[in-house]
Amino acid sequence: MNEFDYVEMEELENEEDYFFDFFLAALKELSKRKKVLNVPRFEQMLITASKLKELLIMSGEYEKMKIDVIRGLNGGTITAEVDSFTVEEPFKFIELLKDVDNFEIYPLTNGKIAIGIAFNAIFEYIE
Repeated sequence: MNEFDYVEMEELENEEDYFFDFFLAALKELSKRKKVLNVPRFEQMLITASKLKELLIMSGEYEKMKIDVIRGLNGGTITAEVDSFTVEEPFKFIELLKDVDNFEIYPLTNGKIAIGIAFNAIFEYIE
């Protein structure tokens, strides 16, 4: 039996462990496929990061920003850490988010606020 074979649910001691193991095995298989950078999508991510930085500098809230590419998950993230966050230019902010796949704001344990933006399909699979 390989990692993707069907297993009767009665055979499993812990269903959650099986699904977690299956999910990890599927991610491992996907990460083995050959990929090339999806340049237009990556460019969108960099433009979004630049616009976010510009808005944060204009509001006086820019401290630091991190851009990550997650090859195994075929995605990229932009994370900014700020003391406070106010949208002073709502139309510019809406324009900033038009191409993103996920956006979130959440508190950090150090008292700061994180702004997270995610992009899917940063890589294209090739045969």
